[in-house]
Amino acid sequence: MASAILTVWRPAENTVLDYRAVEALQELAKRGVLGSDAPKGRQGALPDYWAYLQIYRPIAERLGVRCRDLDRALWKWNKAEMPEQ
Repeated sequence: MASAILTVWRPAENTVLDYRAVEALQELAKRGVLGSDAPKGRQGALPDYWAYLQIYRPIAERLGVRCRDLDRALWKWNKAEMPEQ
């Protein structure tokens, strides 16, 4: 809930902490395409928000997208069961 409030307050700097995005980043790291460490956590045991942002923001910056846009894409890819292509 707090991450949602921070995202509304400063959407360029924050994103919603969601297990789907965490799992998607973990899967991308496992496949060797993330280019960085993945955040630790899982459904029911999410990572610390500030630690998550330390990993998440550089990924969004490297991709040239806003944090919230990356979050939406990761969520959608996870919801689609993370297909190969």
